[in-house]
Amino acid sequence: MTNLDLTNAAEVKALKGWGTNSTRETWIDAAITSVSKRFESALCGRLLFKEERTEYFPISKNEGQLFGLAGFPVDSGEDFNVWNDPNRDYPSSSILPSASYGVTDSSGVLAVDGTGLDWGVSALKVTYTGGLAANAADVISNYPDISNAIAYQVAFEYESRNRLGQSSVQGPDGNVAVFAPHDWLPMVKDVIARYRIKEAH
Repeated sequence: MTNLDLTNAAEVKALKGWGTNSTRETWIDAAITSVSKRFESALCGRLLFKEERTEYFPISKNEGQLFGLAGFPVDSGEDFNVWNDPNRDYPSSSILPSASYGVTDSSGVLAVDGTGLDWGVSALKVTYTGGLAANAADVISNYPDISNAIAYQVAFEYESRNRLGQSSVQGPDGNVAVFAPHDWLPMVKDVIARYRIKEAH
């Protein structure tokens, strides 16, 4: 799986009003990669890097014929092919005609509604190009809510880096509970909920 950085150091620096500091920027670059991986892991199997993909699905008797692709949105301008072969050889004769299925590009839902399917483990093969973006610049341009959330999280973790393990801080009126350094900020949780694969997907 190819990982995708979901923001860049310039966005974090702009958020905090920071100038150039090579030591801090090295830390930020590493944190962006780490936080981006954690963010993707929280999306219930959704894959964010846009690339050519091959996925396999089991087909069971009396099972519905809706399939959730992991990399979406799907690029409808690229090749999209579906095979159904219970022997898992996938010859050209097992390619389904495009009229027998439809795909919702934005959600990656494939519906095979024009033909019955042969059962079997990995009996359905799908090749397509899909994913959120190919680089951080595309994320910043097209998904600013994600980029901004990651920038806030990285900035928060930078500011919290010296209090690992602390769950509270001492104030004049007693202890005050704080987010642990690697807890998701509420705004980031909201973005995760927006982009994760839903149960019905």
